[in-house]
Amino acid sequence: MDYLLVDGMNFAYRAHNAFFQNKTSDGTPSGMFYGVCVMLQTLKKKHRNYKIVFVWDNKAEWKYEINPSYKEGRTKMSPLVYNQMEDIRSYLTACNVEQYEMKGQEADDVIATLVERYKAEENTGSIIILSNDRDLLQLVESGKVTVFKPKVGNTPEKYYDTDAVIERYGVPPEKLVEFRCIAGDDSDKIPGVPRNRRNLIAACVSEASNLEESFVLFKDSDMSEKEKERLVIFKSQAFENYKIMKLCRDLKEVERTEVRPDVSLMGELLAKYEIKRIKPDLMYGLFMSSLNLKYTDAKPAYKLESFSLFEE
Repeated sequence: MDYLLVDGMNFAYRAHNAFFQNKTSDGTPSGMFYGVCVMLQTLKKKHRNYKIVFVWDNKAEWKYEINPSYKEGRTKMSPLVYNQMEDIRSYLTACNVEQYEMKGQEADDVIATLVERYKAEENTGSIIILSNDRDLLQLVESGKVTVFKPKVGNTPEKYYDTDAVIERYGVPPEKLVEFRCIAGDDSDKIPGVPRNRRNLIAACVSEASNLEESFVLFKDSDMSEKEKERLVIFKSQAFENYKIMKLCRDLKEVERTEVRPDVSLMGELLAKYEIKRIKPDLMYGLFMSSLNLKYTDAKPAYKLESFSLFEE
């Protein structure tokens, strides 16, 4: 079986950003729900043989205890918009889409756990992860696990295999967390070492067996004395970053929402948001008819494929 794991909140926020102006006739915001439905339909049409799974965020308080500034400054969703989430989850349940989450854990750690479970299954073929979260690139394995980063602004969508990760960061996926805990992540307010050449950091990290050994190799590298000094000062911060950025792959209490295929409920929800573009019976058939298809090996060269989630 082939799996397509969707970072749920990332997907829903993209839907809202694309259709935030949509409202029903009484002025109720509907863009997030509409966008998710349109994108989900496109996703399934283009990946018919894949089992689509949604994974949702919970607040990871333990990460904020390590770094109180973690994800600071992010715009909070209006309650009028966020209220659509319950209906989105109900719609997914009616479409026969499995949903997972765990209290106190973000989606990326749950996704990492599911990836390990699926890889252990005898009949698993390809696993695609749909998200813009760079932490998930740690999971990439050519021929097994691919990360699809959707289009953002002028940045085109891209499939990441091992070669693509190396091309982008200078390190393979299994070394990415060590590199990024030193380079930092502005989007999550995770600090990085300032004014140090990233290519030299990547070279040492790639050669080292762990983060501690990376700092040993920095001492004998071609870095300037100032760069080495900054890394010594930054070392404790790097290890704090590592705790936050390293994905957990063996969570024990992941919760699964039971699927309940229901074309009537799909119709009710689409009518509530006054969506006529999507036909519930056709959507129902799209998700139900592919369940018993014979799954085949993953096609190579994902990174060469490109499509928009907003296409028909």
